[in-house]
Amino acid sequence: MKNDDCPHSLVVQVLHQEQAFARCIRSRGLPKWPDPTIDSRGRPMFAVSISKDGFNPYSAPIWAKTNKCSHLMPDLPGAPFQVSP
Repeated sequence: MKNDDCPHSLVVQVLHQEQAFARCIRSRGLPKWPDPTIDSRGRPMFAVSISKDGFNPYSAPIWAKTNKCSHLMPDLPGAPFQVSP
């Protein structure tokens, strides 16, 4: 979703849904799960640094936790994660 293709109201709605998802993940034992941010294209996403945050969101144990909170995520195509080493 590019910012110029998406109304600001939808970006705000997605951001709020992702914030609820982040709270859910943190309540399931992952206190360093970041809040969503807006990327350079105006899309809400989670910027995860494996070295800084101490986990890989694609690892099996983390994936299991995210699945328990997935009902809170907006139904949009693509993974809303930007993962760095």
